[in-house]
Amino acid sequence: MISNAILKVLGETIRQRRSDLNISQEKFAEMCNVHRTYISQIERGLKSVSVKILFSLAENLNTTPSELIKEIEKKLNEKE
Repeated sequence: MISNAILKVLGETIRQRRSDLNISQEKFAEMCNVHRTYISQIERGLKSVSVKILFSLAENLNTTPSELIKEIEKKLNEKE
């Protein structure tokens, strides 16, 4: 089972990168071909994402899934 801490850090990371690119949740959801409420739930750490969605999120944030994972791992290690 995926821990809540991982989902929360994933959400924070997605939100920060999206904000840095000045993209609204609505526009980002459209770019990723998902509903805005799904993006909101991801960013609040309420939803887990599939590999397919992770790749879409990363692509639309101008990064790679592996870079997102590295950033999440770094943030989780800092919290320990």
